[in-house]
Amino acid sequence: MSVREIEHELISSMPKTKLHCQFIGDGSLNIQVHYQHNHLTIVGVKRDDLGNVAAVQELGKVLLAEVKSMQPLHGYPLE
Repeated sequence: MSVREIEHELISSMPKTKLHCQFIGDGSLNIQVHYQHNHLTIVGVKRDDLGNVAAVQELGKVLLAEVKSMQPLHGYPLE
């Protein structure tokens, strides 16, 4: 899958988030997730682990749960 295809699938599985994906020199993927006032950066996701749509959607669900569970920053409550 291309970086844009991965990004598209992640966006569709993580409503109300903004994200950016970037392949780096070793072929791994960095993902930045923004949800409300929280930011999560994932570094070095192996491209082989994202070989199909189901794997990318599962990663999206996990990342969404993680970013939603983060403690509020600067006094902003989470929804």
